[in-house]
Amino acid sequence: MTLPLSHIRVVEICQHLAGPMTAMHLADQGADVIKIEPHAGDSTRGDSPAIHDTPGMGLRILTFNRNKRAIVVDYAKPHGLEIVHALVRRADVFVINVRVGARQRHGLTYEDLAAKNPRLVYASITGFGDEGPEADLPGNDMTIQARSGDLAARRLPNSSPPGQTSLWHIDMSTAMLAFGAIVLALYERDRTGKGQKVEANLLQSAMALQALQLTRASGIAGGYPAKSDGLPSHYPCSDGRYIYMGAGGDRWGTVCGALGLEALVEDPRFSTQEKRVHNDGVLREILARYFATRPAAEWEAMLKSQRQYASVLNDIGDLYDDPQVIANEMIVQFEQPGMGWVKAVNAPFRMSEHLEEQRVWRSVPTLGQHTKEVLQELGYSPARIEFLKAEGVLA
Repeated sequence: MTLPLSHIRVVEICQHLAGPMTAMHLADQGADVIKIEPHAGDSTRGDSPAIHDTPGMGLRILTFNRNKRAIVVDYAKPHGLEIVHALVRRADVFVINVRVGARQRHGLTYEDLAAKNPRLVYASITGFGDEGPEADLPGNDMTIQARSGDLAARRLPNSSPPGQTSLWHIDMSTAMLAFGAIVLALYERDRTGKGQKVEANLLQSAMALQALQLTRASGIAGGYPAKSDGLPSHYPCSDGRYIYMGAGGDRWGTVCGALGLEALVEDPRFSTQEKRVHNDGVLREILARYFATRPAAEWEAMLKSQRQYASVLNDIGDLYDDPQVIANEMIVQFEQPGMGWVKAVNAPFRMSEHLEEQRVWRSVPTLGQHTKEVLQELGYSPARIEFLKAEGVLA
């Protein structure tokens, strides 16, 4: 295997989404990732939706833990912490999303581990950042959506805030940002010979996603609106499906031309952006009647032929057969023991030198699957391993 990170060793102590996904991005590029779990396992092993007849292999474990090895170690016990330290001494990267206070209690801070390995890149993933009055509070995607203004920004006028979403965009973006920061730290280590601590947190990621709305300049009242500019953008069509079109700002005239609605461009009610926003209700009715005359796919083809922003509102399941998804290999398939073939999202970028590399080179591990293997690599004898099992350090 010649993937870019095939020479990198990673130790992961993470649960839930952002932390495991960060380590998976490293593993997808060839890194040897060892996931340390407690006796009960990563808490998402038992999360719904569970996969029928596969205990400890919930959908979240399956999604974010491919290409890893898994061991069970109780690092609250001295002998367990010794194992963590042994792994850290030979590691390049340590990824942790344990809360800040727990790290301090268990001797898992950056200072603790850098003393064992000064070349270590220590990646801290938290809800609110490593400093400040809320550093030790738990944080998940939905909490941060509320805290960061994201939910309020997506609230329609005169309506309640939107409900919970299955698109964990803050967790996912945090993992991608943490991955980039880790690779940068490894690159810098090649120059300096010294590791460092990198931090990523959900609150900062949510703010990064709203960078345009949060930018303020002297003399400008307010900021960039988080909501649409008032022009309706999606409409039901004759087949019951919806069409989305992007017609804001200076695109209004070209969109009307593509649709054969040139008369709307000259209509004094809609001749400027301000007037279109003011007459939003009237414009919505006109366009709704028009789009209801044809199927969504016909409108999509018409708009795309004129290089306009347009798409049928698809269901997620439609992506598996999407020609553009297939052409760019955005879905990867691998065989999971006891489960059969699994389809999953591929690495979210491509590298021309590695297009032919096998992306999933190790299936998702069961709880503690590699404990004996990893400890033997560290030099632990069979007798020592059995002793640690009897002590409750290992499963």
